[in-house]
Amino acid sequence: MRKLYQADKTDTVKSSAKADLPPAYKKIEDNLASHFATKVKMVHNKKGYGSITIEYFSLEELNKILDAMNVTVS
Repeated sequence: MRKLYQADKTDTVKSSAKADLPPAYKKIEDNLASHFATKVKMVHNKKGYGSITIEYFSLEELNKILDAMNVTVS
């Protein structure tokens, strides 16, 4: 008789390789999203470095983000 595979606790998939952002960094992420009026993703690691991703969904939205950052395009 063939035994059906059952996942035990050691076989569960981790929900994420990275930990959730600490509350202070989550607040920064939320403030940036509000400021730019678009989705912002912040990644911060224990060594003290990371990245910020600002999404845009049209060229008009990109231009609004650039204006908010005072970035001029030549």
